Amino acid sequence: SRYNLSSMTIYDAETTFGRDRILKQAKHIDPNLVETGINENGIPYEYTPRIELATPAEYTGDEFYAAFKKYGEERPKLKADFVYTPFQEDLTGLPLRILPPQIAFIDSFSKFGTKATEAIQEKAGIGETGQNMLFMRDGLVKTQMMNELPSLTIRNGLYFIMTAQIGENKQLDPYSAPRQTLSFLKNNLKLKRVPDEYRYNVHNLLFNFAMRPLLNSTTKAPEYPRDSSENESKNDSDLQTIMVMNLRGKSGSSGKPVTIIYSQSEGVKASLSEFHHIKEEGFGVTNKQGNYTIDLMPDYKVGRTTIRQALETDVKLRNAVRIMSEMLQASNEWRFLPKEWFCTPKELYEDIKAKGYDWDELLNTRGYWTFDQYTHPVPFLSFIDLLKMRVGLYHPYWMESKK
Repeated sequence: SRYNLSSMTIYDAETTFGRDRILKQAKHIDPNLVETGINENGIPYEYTPRIELATPAEYTGDEFYAAFKKYGEERPKLKADFVYTPFQEDLTGLPLRILPPQIAFIDSFSKFGTKATEAIQEKAGIGETGQNMLFMRDGLVKTQMMNELPSLTIRNGLYFIMTAQIGENKQLDPYSAPRQTLSFLKNNLKLKRVPDEYRYNVHNLLFNFAMRPLLNSTTKAPEYPRDSSENESKNDSDLQTIMVMNLRGKSGSSGKPVTIIYSQSEGVKASLSEFHHIKEEGFGVTNKQGNYTIDLMPDYKVGRTTIRQALETDVKLRNAVRIMSEMLQASNEWRFLPKEWFCTPKELYEDIKAKGYDWDELLNTRGYWTFDQYTHPVPFLSFIDLLKMRVGLYHPYWMESKK
């Protein structure tokens, strides 16, 4: 949603997605992801030009991969497709140019079928010896694919996101020692029908577990209702918490559970997850019987039953919550920043305000870079910029110089 030159193709190997679900969740994340209008017959239409859906009805898994691979290998030949980033190359000092991300999402790799396995299934019935070769052939194709992906993706600006199913790791010999394949995955669990390369070639291997409804302990209705006036029933299970653990990460720590808030009808609630995180940790949020005060917006008051809607409609509140969540994550995980940069959200607010900055202006910003970094209508300001501003090491480039 942040990079309008990027797109995603979903390969729905399990044929469970559905176009309507994609449209609904894409619109909720960013209305600009779904194009709407009136066709020549006066009939309203909507579609996702940057999100395509493919199924086994059009391609077998290996046919989809071959088509996406061919597309990727053609990209570097088109010099006009490269775009500038706000980052500089280490050697030349010139702006770094990259291919915009193009994403393939495979759900799931466990059910990812190939033309060869389909042929085996057609020739041999269920229970016949010919079927014994099915999983061996399936594993060979997937192994070849996983071995190609590291070089294929980095050269051509491609990104692959895949899911795999988790199953019980049954021991044929009850007296043999269980085989542990991942340090943070229990011995009695395994990834189903994926090769070993799936575990160690990927950049991050995220394990989703312990999904449960997020209910208020008193009312038994959702902890954060969609609307304060909405009469949501008790034990409504639409709003859920999912525990996510990185089983293996190439650029960060592994084994630490993180709570993500998810709506079954609307998708991942990113800002609400950030708010829940800082609220539970008592970092920049004061909770008085379900009424919250936000340290970066001290005059703003919001309740438990209104915070969800407020985050979706108030960009300054979203940014305040994001900044505090990122500060908390950095203080817990990052050891490379100077200690004097770290502070509480209250100290950040007061010290920056004392320097003459207007927090209304600072919160009407974005915390992520874009290809049009310096011409984007919303100015850039990261939480690290704010930490440096507090100690007098930075002044936003898009602001007039302070006298």
